[in-house]
Amino acid sequence: MAMTTTQAPEARPEGPSGSPGPAATPSTAPRRRRRRGGRGQVQWAGYLFLAPWFLGMLFTIVPFGASLYLGFTDYDLLTPPEWVGFANFIELFRDPRWGSH
Repeated sequence: MAMTTTQAPEARPEGPSGSPGPAATPSTAPRRRRRRGGRGQVQWAGYLFLAPWFLGMLFTIVPFGASLYLGFTDYDLLTPPEWVGFANFIELFRDPRWGSH
């Protein structure tokens, strides 16, 4: 006579709504790969590749902004800049040497 054994079904944990949980056990469940750099994580490699560009922009924008500001001031390196507005540009366009060439 052959003996057969029957296994009792595994008890499944209940979900939040009281229904039985997933049928897959940890040993038979498909493994999910963890993605690096997912949502909410900083991607440092990208910032490292962009760092030279940011430095180049810094060395371009700061002098441009400073010269734009100084163009609207009366500044002689010995006294603090004094705001004169468009007076420098009006004087430039009225100078006969500027448009004579």
